[in-house]
Amino acid sequence: MNSPIKTIIVPLAMVATMLAGSVSARAENLYGLTFFDNQLISVDTTTGAGTLIGSLGATVSGYGLSFKGSTLYTFDSNTDQLRSINLSSGAVGSGINIGVGNLTGEGDLAFRADGVGFLSSALAPDFSPTNELFMFDSTLGTSALIGNTAVPLDGMVFVGNTLYAIGQEAEATLYTVNQSTAALTAVGSLGIAKNSPFGALTLGADGKLYAAIDDRLFSINQMTGAASWVDANVLDTGYASVSGLAASGFQPVPEPSTYGLAGTALLIGAGLVRRLRRKPATAVEVTS
Repeated sequence: MNSPIKTIIVPLAMVATMLAGSVSARAENLYGLTFFDNQLISVDTTTGAGTLIGSLGATVSGYGLSFKGSTLYTFDSNTDQLRSINLSSGAVGSGINIGVGNLTGEGDLAFRADGVGFLSSALAPDFSPTNELFMFDSTLGTSALIGNTAVPLDGMVFVGNTLYAIGQEAEATLYTVNQSTAALTAVGSLGIAKNSPFGALTLGADGKLYAAIDDRLFSINQMTGAASWVDANVLDTGYASVSGLAASGFQPVPEPSTYGLAGTALLIGAGLVRRLRRKPATAVEVTS
């Protein structure tokens, strides 16, 4: 037979768990960058809809987005410098020289966990294709050309120590990138047509790869490369020329009301248990 304590506590614990679980089920917001409008946006990973955070405050024409620690960076292709971005306002900070120059076209930026940066660039100043891949140290301000990739890279992101990238081909492919030679190994086709020269790739806090392609948000299967539109009812992010995506890795802070409801349920349960324990047992009449 169930005890009175168990009868009370189990349902209340279930309520508290469901309330707490609703916090972790909330969608993550990625940071996004627009190339032509020079804006920082947030992108909902459930719907793919974008929301403006603010203007960069400068004509940056940024190559991608990537976090180094808790600081968000883009590469300013107009000044050939690394620029930090204020997460609240979108404003860019002063430039950091990393020893590269005369880059043109579009590319992406990715930081490895040890702080080493990687930068891809599609074109030379005369607009001839170069597909260059650089490795750089933002603290020392030095860089080195690793090599030229077989196709221009539109988006790059690290998963552990593995560098993933998507190509700028019309039928885009997910690749892994050799960090010493710039050689590409195909994981698989995204399975979608790519109609815009702008794109981006990032790893969400949920462990999924996300890509901005044709200004729409897709999840990417890390094993096969197959792309899935996160919400076919949302036509695009609402912003054009999305050239960068980044996830901070920080989970959103739960609303106080959610914690309050869960805590209240547990406190009520604890109070009832104390009352039941203090209540004297009812005498049972024994008849012969």
